[in-house]
Amino acid sequence: MRLLLPTHATSETAMSQRRQQRILIAEDEAVTSLRIASILERLGCAVVGPAGSPGEALSYLEGGEVDGAVLDVNLNGQPVYAVADRLAIRNVPFLFLTAYGAEVIPPAHADRCVLQKPFSTSDLTRALADELGLEPRRVA
Repeated sequence: MRLLLPTHATSETAMSQRRQQRILIAEDEAVTSLRIASILERLGCAVVGPAGSPGEALSYLEGGEVDGAVLDVNLNGQPVYAVADRLAIRNVPFLFLTAYGAEVIPPAHADRCVLQKPFSTSDLTRALADELGLEPRRVA
């Protein structure tokens, strides 16, 4: 997205006119959800969720616009792939989190980033930058 501003606009004005990226968190572990949300908020994102089940995640998708997602592969014993399919149809970028390994990802999503749990803050931040285009805010 390009934002064109009058030449007299300040960088503060530009920041206030830029819409926050809305990122869905589908994660059933509360501590992990809070950690992801904290990282996303530091990146300037609006957090959608967290969703603790695929049905809840799909409800969030139906309820409003989402610009990206972080999906735990297994939500309370249910696979998240229906959510991934819906995001892919909409061309919404997302990444997977799993404790099981990349081999659990179906072929339709084999090209997606898979972040192994437990993950470091720097690994998640890097994955968010690479897959969702989220970069840390620069403070002037």
